[in-house]
Amino acid sequence: MAQQKEEHLEDWETIDGAGFAEAAATDTPVPQGEVTLVRQSLEKVSKLQAPDIDCNAKVQPSKFKYKTVFSDPPVQFPAQALGSAAVSITPSEYPPTDNPQSYTEILKEIGYSGPPSKLPRSFLIAINNRFAPEDLAKFKEDAELNFSHALPYFFSGSFIFPSCLRSATDGTTLLSIAKSMTPATLLGHTRHAVKGQPYPAMLPSTNAEDKVRGMLVFSMLDAQRRAIHQFENGMFDLKRTEVEIELKDGKKVVVDAGVYVWNQSPNRLVAREDRAWKVEDLLGSSWFTGIIKKAEVEENFLEGDR
Repeated sequence: MAQQKEEHLEDWETIDGAGFAEAAATDTPVPQGEVTLVRQSLEKVSKLQAPDIDCNAKVQPSKFKYKTVFSDPPVQFPAQALGSAAVSITPSEYPPTDNPQSYTEILKEIGYSGPPSKLPRSFLIAINNRFAPEDLAKFKEDAELNFSHALPYFFSGSFIFPSCLRSATDGTTLLSIAKSMTPATLLGHTRHAVKGQPYPAMLPSTNAEDKVRGMLVFSMLDAQRRAIHQFENGMFDLKRTEVEIELKDGKKVVVDAGVYVWNQSPNRLVAREDRAWKVEDLLGSSWFTGIIKKAEVEENFLEGDR
């Protein structure tokens, strides 16, 4: 059984992996003390953000001398309790769905009104993805046993797209990311366009019936969560909440999740009555276009409904 503990954002102390990799070619060997420190640093980074580093490989004190082990001090995230490290999955109060929504209906609720053929195939795969109860049980067990932070994350903006999520987190294949996602509903929140920006922002609402449609993502590594937190650039706070998802059998369950909510001035947001955020706002941005261009070959190999 997973140990019950509290998740704290300040536990995400990290190392700048680029810092210790900077070396100058000299004829001076690396002192043994620096070799040991570099090895210890590699071991810590490998657990956090670089699983492909072979920490058992012999470190050769050759002609390279490190200028510095770290270019910057470790990043310390602000103190913020996220609650229990365990993830709760409970039946929804709403009855099972006899006629599941089509993906085109879900796309409209997420904020897209154009033809599906204009969307990346990996996103369409994610939109159509549903989990069985045993899938959720496996996600829960793996996360609570293997990760420091077990919460799946709910996104309603850029990171509803597997390609954007991979770009920010150095994830694996688009298909594996899409298969870890499923449509979800966040109650008691509203989504707003940000003035002059292609991305949206979410705020808690005083109306419990307000809802935001987006995507829930499971199985993210600690390093990927940290990368997302850095990507949010201090403009959003990570909060613990609950979202509802639909399973393969049509039943609905409520899942504990993390969500990023806007912490800047509300004056920077567009009033919903004036204009709602649309997925097309993101699709037209140069940032999104560049990401899709890089993933174009892989996207074309995927089979997704068009």
